[in-house]
Amino acid sequence: MMDFLPELLSLFRVNAGEHLDTIRTALSCGDLPVAATAAHTLKGMSSVVCATAVQELSGQLEDLLKTSDLSSALVVLGDLEAQLARAIASLNSPPAP
Repeated sequence: MMDFLPELLSLFRVNAGEHLDTIRTALSCGDLPVAATAAHTLKGMSSVVCATAVQELSGQLEDLLKTSDLSSALVVLGDLEAQLARAIASLNSPPAP
């Protein structure tokens, strides 16, 4: 069962950043539904790898975008970017001995 874990984590590293880019691009174009869909996908991916903070913030962002609360969504997006950077940095760190 553990054989797929490194690949799963690698996919998260790559795809999470791509979904974050999709959110940013969609927001810059005013396309809230696309941004909400990308946030939803990021929420699901984060739950699979137990990146709880990223999962929670993605869910908050999704909800805010669905209600068109753009100003609050931008604040959460900043928090999400920081938490995702921390999660990826953690995945890139060598395991403790």
